[in-house]
Amino acid sequence: MHISLTRIALWIISLGVFEKNFARSIAGSGGDHAYLDPDTFTAETPLGLYQGVTDQVRMSATPGDFRTILVPRGSGRPEWLPTGQHP
Repeated sequence: MHISLTRIALWIISLGVFEKNFARSIAGSGGDHAYLDPDTFTAETPLGLYQGVTDQVRMSATPGDFRTILVPRGSGRPEWLPTGQHP
């Protein structure tokens, strides 16, 4: 199977521009269209205390967190991760 991102982009553009007035009336109107407060987290890192914002998009097969946050490049011990774990 061959997938062309260019073809997909051209197809999306061919659908036309969404109705801007409709988007303005719906955005932030509550329910499924409500603006969500971001989830924040605080972590102690080798570089000090860090406060960040999590992603607002949740995907079922993608991890939503990392084992380490703000680790200086090259400071980690070289090791093989168990299958299914991501840094």
